Amino acid sequence: MTDYEARGMGPKPKLALIVSAVAGVLAILVVGGLTFMSWQKSRNEAIATASEWTITGAPCPEITQAQFDAIPHKARLTDFWDMKLERANGHVDCQVVKTNGGKGLGSFSVCQLTSPQIVRVEAKKGDKFFNPGFGQAVTVTSEGGTPHCVLAGKFKVN
Repeated sequence: MTDYEARGMGPKPKLALIVSAVAGVLAILVVGGLTFMSWQKSRNEAIATASEWTITGAPCPEITQAQFDAIPHKARLTDFWDMKLERANGHVDCQVVKTNGGKGLGSFSVCQLTSPQIVRVEAKKGDKFFNPGFGQAVTVTSEGGTPHCVLAGKFKVN
């Protein structure tokens, strides 16, 4: 005779224990499944954003700071997340993108400019100066903390 039976409680505590354990396991599975689905959705969105904002093209012509300063222009400044831009003309649209095609843990800035003429990009690892020319769309990034610029962009002003 068990302790429970001696007290007149019968086998019910065993059933309650089993029901509680099953409910606990089900709760863990539901919460885990919802967490995974949320993570998967965020990951897919990050991959889509990285794909949309990954722009390839020829590198922008680099110039020195002295050459940049010698070109008359009214500075248009943009300070976005981990990158600062100075340009002479045009509009800008920026996005934070995850590394490794949206699958990485790190992030960096990507900015598309419609027609900057000249661009100064300041990032963690220094400044770079570019002269893509008037009317040329460019995309600048700060991946790895280093400024990069390519002669291409999708951003258009309506």
